Amino acid sequence: MTPKHFFLFALSSLGAVAVLAACGDDVSIPATDAGTDATTGDAASDAPKDSPSDAQGDGGADAADAADAAPTPHVSTVVSFNPATGQLPENVVIHKGVTYVSFAPSGQIVTVDNLGNVAPFATVPLAAPPGSNFLLGFDFDSSDNIFVAVAAVPSPTPNLAALAAAGVWRIPAGGTVDAGTATLIYTASGSSLKFANDVAIDPAGANIYITDSNDGAVYKAAISSVAGVINTPWIQDPLIAGDLGGDAGVTCTNRPGAGFPVGANDISIEGSVVYVSNTDKGSLVQIPINANGSAGAAANVFQDCQLKGFDGFDHNMTDSSWRAAVNSSNTINRVRVIGGTATVTTIASGHPPFDFPDSIIRVPDAAVFETFLVTNGAYFTPADAGQAPSLLKIVIQ
Repeated sequence: MTPKHFFLFALSSLGAVAVLAACGDDVSIPATDAGTDATTGDAASDAPKDSPSDAQGDGGADAADAADAAPTPHVSTVVSFNPATGQLPENVVIHKGVTYVSFAPSGQIVTVDNLGNVAPFATVPLAAPPGSNFLLGFDFDSSDNIFVAVAAVPSPTPNLAALAAAGVWRIPAGGTVDAGTATLIYTASGSSLKFANDVAIDPAGANIYITDSNDGAVYKAAISSVAGVINTPWIQDPLIAGDLGGDAGVTCTNRPGAGFPVGANDISIEGSVVYVSNTDKGSLVQIPINANGSAGAAANVFQDCQLKGFDGFDHNMTDSSWRAAVNSSNTINRVRVIGGTATVTTIASGHPPFDFPDSIIRVPDAAVFETFLVTNGAYFTPADAGQAPSLLKIVIQ
């Protein structure tokens, strides 16, 4: 298997997603249907039954609450993308009423309107040959600059150009299709940062937090840097480390086989708490930000091997529930945490409509029902087996 194909398989497990709870200025996107129906209310009929599990991963509840019955989802396709031109969507962000989607192999960010019209917005320079780097998570600051995580393909023989292009880039407000205007603010070359997967900016707009999936770490750095090198993680903890099967604590069988640990993945910040998904362990981890800016003790919000391959997430703070995209099982799940116990309910599943769902974000101010946008990365589905990179909309009734 070539390094590119190896990484594409790994990327199906990685897929960083910036849910952007840190972006308080994200407002709305039209909630009208676009595209074609992928499935309607019967999508959850084949879903697994509720799975109650201890929020810390070491026990389970006796029964799921009746309120956790699977809701009825309506799934529609906003737009389908062309994999032949590198349009494999990685991340979706709603910022100031506009929907942005990134294409991992091409380093492009596009806008998508509610009718499914796609327009180029920005480009990050990636190394040659194609497939040496991939654009993963991104976030906006309060001045509308975009901060983008770029990873280099893991390889026994490192591509120095790919390492030089990997790290965190800043794209000026308004975007640009000219990759030459993007600025590398932190480089993976010479850093201990190995696999920059996702980024989130703190509420003060001063620091950027970066997940390193390969090293089970989160880095914190000033967003004002240029070509900086970072060698000290903000936190490195077993709870956000990946698991190739030798972890004495949690080993999820039949985990996505990336060939290297895939731990810390998606990241968001709510007030003074950082949340990070762990792909290998099917867990969500919370890390307090201490008053002096240091990291507090990491703790599981929930852990369930049903969620192995867990990528993007969204938090409904009104009912202590989370939405979790699990790309290895083609499912969207609700995880409700009450009294230290988490109950997992699969609310939509199947291929189609899903093809490695990697990012999920709530549509603000949806009229009546919960509404989400989901990217289908389609990284490892052959073209003749229904490869379907796309942006979906899910309305949960």
